[in-house]
Amino acid sequence: AVVSTQSGHYGRAVETLGCTTVICSDKTGTLTTNQMSVSKMFVVDEVTPDVTKFAQYEISGSTYEPKGSISHNGRRVQCVGIPELHEMSYIQSLCNDSSIDYNEHKKAYEKIGEPTEVAMKVLAEKMNVLGLDTSKLTKAQLASANSDAIDQKFKKIATLEFSRDRKSMSVLVTPTDPTVTQKCGISHSEKMFVKGAPDFVLERCTHIRVKKKKVPTATLR
Repeated sequence: AVVSTQSGHYGRAVETLGCTTVICSDKTGTLTTNQMSVSKMFVVDEVTPDVTKFAQYEISGSTYEPKGSISHNGRRVQCVGIPELHEMSYIQSLCNDSSIDYNEHKKAYEKIGEPTEVAMKVLAEKMNVLGLDTSKLTKAQLASANSDAIDQKFKKIATLEFSRDRKSMSVLVTPTDPTVTQKCGISHSEKMFVKGAPDFVLERCTHIRVKKKKVPTATLR
């Protein structure tokens, strides 16, 4: 039912779907390949008293195959040299219960878990923030090469699963390799990595990352 207001009077219009035979809906990739993928990502690039600027990255590839490029302003970039993308990739890999599997029989990559989380795992492989040499890996190894390498750099202490109340998932980790924290400019201590609805996550934050600096969220515009 749809309730509308006109000239101060309430009128009710009831619509039915009795004669509808086809309903089409779409999210990124679901009608074209039946697979979800990340096409863009954003990080805070600059904060001034007047405006907050974001850096936008475009990602190629629309399937679960962990193959694609990352571009910024139309130019391909290597994520290994961008500190703020390191931490993003760590979150995509560690704060995630899904995985990608290469089906030898079908000769295709398949998801294990929720499509949205699988899309983030695929993105982590495309980003390759650790700079792995993947040229000699098999297709099955390519499915999780970067995620496996990141897993070895951290020790998981606790996991807070996604809930409708928190609208987020969190993992508490301790870095086991100091180089991973040095590269992305974070301290070598316990970390709580979180992924979830931006509004719910931001309201629990006191600071936001801008490259290697921490900026109070109160300054955001």
